[in-house]
Amino acid sequence: MSNMTYTIKVAFEDDLRRLTFDTQPGTAGGLSFAQLEAQVRELFDVPAVRKLKFTYVDCDLDVVTMANERDLKEACVGQRLNPLRIKVVLIVKRNNRTMSNDDDEQEDKEAELDQEEEEEEEKVEEEEEESSSEKAATEDDEEVHDAMCDGWDGCRMYPIRGKRYRSTTTEDYDLCSSCYEQLGQHERGGYELVAAVDPLAQVQANMTALAIQNMKMQTHMALLQFQRNGAQAQYNSIVSAGQSLSRLADGPNVVYKTTYF
Repeated sequence: MSNMTYTIKVAFEDDLRRLTFDTQPGTAGGLSFAQLEAQVRELFDVPAVRKLKFTYVDCDLDVVTMANERDLKEACVGQRLNPLRIKVVLIVKRNNRTMSNDDDEQEDKEAELDQEEEEEEEKVEEEEEESSSEKAATEDDEEVHDAMCDGWDGCRMYPIRGKRYRSTTTEDYDLCSSCYEQLGQHERGGYELVAAVDPLAQVQANMTALAIQNMKMQTHMALLQFQRNGAQAQYNSIVSAGQSLSRLADGPNVVYKTTYF
């Protein structure tokens, strides 16, 4: 008579339980798969409405699913696994997909990785946007000249951005800063730096000059008017004095007459 015992070790979440049997599970008179599932639910307090998934590692080190009586017999009789180590997980449904709680943990990890990738992509996009904004701001701040670069390297920049150098020996011949830098020290002496003209500033300057000119003209006209008014007042004073002298000379009973000096 054999005294051999058969052991099944069941792992569920963080718990590990040991089951011992005198008869080989999966054989006649031995533990059935339905009995194994019932004992697992009782050991780990899992209600009948929750679905379970059983897996084990076979002799080839492959993870095999155990779902019925035949699978239990294959593990205990065919593979002769003693002890038989079974891992039990809950099956949950998420987004119409059937998953185990191990799959759930894996999905959470994948979701975290996806989140990290999204955050990294957003960070890269923000850095690219900031770089583009800084570049655009730099371009906006550059001096702009309404002229074409006549450099021999064929850059033909128009309008010239940045510094503009005008030839002092050749009429209407300009260089951008890049072409100017390619000149030798001696050749650079034939060019002068031209300040950029801001169109808005130029319009404002023209308006200011026109306003000053109008103000000068108005001042001149006012001065002429003042001079004319002063001359008329002086003339009226002379006439008044002449009339007074005429009255004194003719007496009080004569008709007054106007005397002009």
